Amino acid sequence: MRSNFRQVQYRYLLDTNILSDLVKHPMGTIFTKIKSVGEDEICTSIIVACELRFGAEKSGSSRIKERVESKHSGQRQKPGFWQIAR
Repeated sequence: MRSNFRQVQYRYLLDTNILSDLVKHPMGTIFTKIKSVGEDEICTSIIVACELRFGAEKSGSSRIKERVESKHSGQRQKPGFWQIAR
């Protein structure tokens, strides 16, 4: 029986700490690394995405909230920020 699921392989699964740093420093070291490996090589989990949203809300920083939300709404914008396991 053939599965309807497409198998996707990524080289990097980014965790909350890495993506939190990326939100705080959008043109920093993490951005440079993502750019060098290519956005199709990275992903994160839905759990990490939710943790980032929770943290942004809890921080009270409108700047952080805007960054997190803008990256969630455009999942494939800029180097793979929110390429959540397709």
